[in-house]
Amino acid sequence: METLNNPDSLKKSRQPVFGLLVTHHGIGQELVKAAESIVGPQERLTVLSNQNASYDSLCQQIQAVLPVDQDTVIMVDYFGGSAHLAVRSLCVSNPQWTLVSGVNLPMLLSFITKRDQLPFSELVEVIRTDAVRGIR
Repeated sequence: METLNNPDSLKKSRQPVFGLLVTHHGIGQELVKAAESIVGPQERLTVLSNQNASYDSLCQQIQAVLPVDQDTVIMVDYFGGSAHLAVRSLCVSNPQWTLVSGVNLPMLLSFITKRDQLPFSELVEVIRTDAVRGIR
């Protein structure tokens, strides 16, 4: 798992944390469906797929949905994959966007249930820990 940008140095905001999943094919959409079946419908959570998208078009799609001035956790499925590379290049320009790779259902549920309760820097570390804890 990778976390890009140091969450401790990121600006804490009173705005709720925005979530974006960028995954291969329908993985992200299916993870969100599973999570919503457990905790109910979610707002401020967007899913994009890399299916049939070039690197440039994927970057454009990501930029189009990301809030510029809001803390955002961007979860990708595979470190080093096309989604990861596209998000990583975009996170460099905005310290309020944090990339976390290796998304799984425990990570997503942790994000959903804690994003309104924890400071942004703490949230990023907690969802990483919960993702690993979910692998036993």
